[in-house]
Formats: sequence, C-alpha cells, structure tokens
Amino acid sequence: MSLLVRKIQRSKWGDCAENSDVPVNADALTNCLKTTGDTLSVWFAQDDSDLDSAKIALIGTMSKLEKIDIIVLDESELAANDVVLAETPGITLAKPLVDRHRDLARLSVIEMMKVSSIIQRKLVEGETERIGKPELLRLFKKAIDNGLIVKSELSDDLQKALNK
Repeated sequence: MSLLVRKIQRSKWGDCAENSDVPVNADALTNCLKTTGDTLSVWFAQDDSDLDSAKIALIGTMSKLEKIDIIVLDESELAANDVVLAETPGITLAKPLVDRHRDLARLSVIEMMKVSSIIQRKLVEGETERIGKPELLRLFKKAIDNGLIVKSELSDDLQKALNK
C-alpha cells in the first residue's frame, strides 16, 4: 500500500477538523491545500516502514526548526476518487530522495473537494501526526548520518539546533 505524506496547517481546518458534518473551511482549501499549476505536492512512501524516508524528504524543505503536522494519505484511496498522481522531482535538501516527490495533478474543484474530504475525515478520526522539535531533530540526525542530507547545506538555524 503506497502512502503519500503532506504537511498541513491544522489551524486552517477549524471546526471541520473536529466534526465531519461541518463543511470544509475555505481557508483549508485556499491556504493549507494551496495548489500551483493545478497540482498539490506530496512525498511518497512505499509503506508504513518507509514513512521516515518521506518525512525526511519533507523536512528537507524546512529552513527552521518548528513543529509541523502531517497527514498520510493512501494512494489507492486517492486513485479511487479519480485523483491523478504524477511523478515530479521534488525540491528538498535530501537530494537522494528527490524522486520520492509526487504531485496530485490535474486538480479541479471536484478533485480538491474529494481530497479535502479525505483529509477532513482523517483529521476527525485523529489520523494526523504532529512532529515536534525532538522528533524533527531525530529525523535530521538520521538523514545526516545516512548521507541523505549534508549538514552544511542546512540553514544556520537548523545547524545551530543540531549542534545543541
């Protein structure tokens, strides 16, 4: 079962993150699920045991150490909802993982409604993960130790946090 990891802004979902009877907020769509070229960026993992790789690719886009919320989507559920997946090179400091990037592609309002409904259901069911600073540091150290990220290429803020 292939998985797709996306960073979300939980605060943008408001009451609809607690109750599936509440319509999805416009801010969730326009801010948290902001598209570019009718695509939405995600990171690929082959299965649960491969999630750290997708998380490392994702955090390789960060310039400072701050907690994040992520959602893990099931590729087959998106496909069943007519959401097209495209392999596109990602932008991450974890250069060996750039091929893990995917785009939810050719998105119209209809597909965006389906994607937002899936995310809302996962939020309501508590299927999100908050990655705090200690876990982020662990992932960065793992990435550096495994040669996935070069420490000197990280922002000064991240390097300082890693040196503490």
